[in-house]
Amino acid sequence: MKPSRIGAATAVLLCLAFAPPPLLAQDSGDPGAGEGSGEAGPALRAAGKLDETVLVAAATAREGDAGSFLSSLSTAFVAELSARGIASRNAESPASIEADQHEPTRAAEFAREAACFVVALVDARMEGTRVAWRIAVYDARDGAMLGGDAWSAYAGLSALKLIEDSAASGAAELARALEAGLPPPRLSAPLRFSSVDEGALVSLGGGSAGASLPLGVIEDGLLVAPYLPLRVGERADFTVEREGSYPVNFTVRPRDDGSTVALPRLVPRSEGSFVLSTGRGRMSGLGFEYRPALVPDFAFLRLDTALFALARYGLKGAPWIWELRAGAGLYLTPPGWSFRLGAATGLASMFTFVADGKPYVDLALDTFSLLLEYHRGRYAFGLETRIPYSLGLASGLIQQGWMDEGGPLILGSVAWKY
Repeated sequence: MKPSRIGAATAVLLCLAFAPPPLLAQDSGDPGAGEGSGEAGPALRAAGKLDETVLVAAATAREGDAGSFLSSLSTAFVAELSARGIASRNAESPASIEADQHEPTRAAEFAREAACFVVALVDARMEGTRVAWRIAVYDARDGAMLGGDAWSAYAGLSALKLIEDSAASGAAELARALEAGLPPPRLSAPLRFSSVDEGALVSLGGGSAGASLPLGVIEDGLLVAPYLPLRVGERADFTVEREGSYPVNFTVRPRDDGSTVALPRLVPRSEGSFVLSTGRGRMSGLGFEYRPALVPDFAFLRLDTALFALARYGLKGAPWIWELRAGAGLYLTPPGWSFRLGAATGLASMFTFVADGKPYVDLALDTFSLLLEYHRGRYAFGLETRIPYSLGLASGLIQQGWMDEGGPLILGSVAWKY
């Protein structure tokens, strides 16, 4: 394009590129609903494979001098495409773009009807003694603009040379776009999200992406989002959040096949939990534990009581042991993870009741406990290992030292979080 024409051509192309997108009903069984009205939907998916042929079509029918200049522009553009080895053919009729239609959408549809993968709209009109012309090239899959040119001049023979220059410029832009490879098409229909978290808000962006755009909330397990001009297969970041739960950031590479995107399940915030446990050394009894949170879902206190009938640690003839335990712990993995690893410590007092009825009292220090839990909603299922160290009280039965005869204490548990 000549430098003197850059400003005008750029202005026309920007007007086309940033034309208002069509409105779209959020839940329509027909992706093309609204076509032909003032609320045209986004470009529909092409049915079958499109020929790698450029369709050259008049934007609208012209007569008189405007028709003559339009014919010259079309002929020159076809010749320039041929010179660059790009196959093309002329449309049998004008595209007939109406004033209230979204030109990229209508142009793409017109090209797909002719089974062409690119469409070049050409137009010329008289403005007094001047003629104005333009070329606009669109991707037939989604209406994306691939190039073009526009200018005006005195309606005389001198205009023909400028028209040829415009044709050369538009063809060169298209050739560069084809050489670089056409980008993936944009989605032809709104994204659909499914979730078990009723009332959750889904947003585009958020997390490391910064600002987010709310798309809507889950109702009856589904959200049909407003149409997003995302490209098929390209990464898009979303956030799902709900009051009382931790927000989740996730990535989608959307497909244009109408499938539903399943949202990750939200993890509710917890202020504490109640735990039932049993396990090795406790198979004839149960433990009950209360864990109030110091820092929600991160640090917690432990208040534990257990009653079981078993001769532990070589204490034959000791059928009943009552254990009271206090301690603290923390999780080493984020609350959003399904599997969580934790560590704890504590002090336990054990009351042993033997056959003669005399109770014995021992103290043991849990120097280190390791927890592995699977969290789902308000429930958690865990395994814990403890290696207690007896303090060797005179009132007790257990000598000072590690109480790991026969292996560490292993507990299985189920917890309800509130």
